[in-house]
Amino acid sequence: MPDCFSVEAAAKDLIARLVSNLTPFDDLERQHIQETLTWIHQGKMPLFRLQKPDIPPKHLVVYFVVWDEDAKKILLVDHKKAQLWLPAGGHVELNEHPRLTVLRECREELGIEADFWHDDPLFLTSTLTGGLTPGHI
Repeated sequence: MPDCFSVEAAAKDLIARLVSNLTPFDDLERQHIQETLTWIHQGKMPLFRLQKPDIPPKHLVVYFVVWDEDAKKILLVDHKKAQLWLPAGGHVELNEHPRLTVLRECREELGIEADFWHDDPLFLTSTLTGGLTPGHI
């Protein structure tokens, strides 16, 4: 009988492929890409947040840039818990494609539909955020 192919394994493979396809802008992003691929392939912890605020402590988050082409400006939002000004975004739900996370979070946070100008992620960073609640990456 063939082994079952789990949704979680497929999700990890997809995330690893998206990360592998990135072209780093600098040495720091190159380092973050390698560390992220190691984290994914080790498989010791889930990639997705399972419980608020930080279970597991390292988990996937997406950010998306809202660009006003006429004004040549981007939108940053005041992330109350992290106490930082960041692009809009949110946690990737269990086994969710990051693109679907962007669609969902854009509607939830801003009440608008996402209009992608690039099919794949543009960059990766691994950042410990802190603030009013325990940090997350």
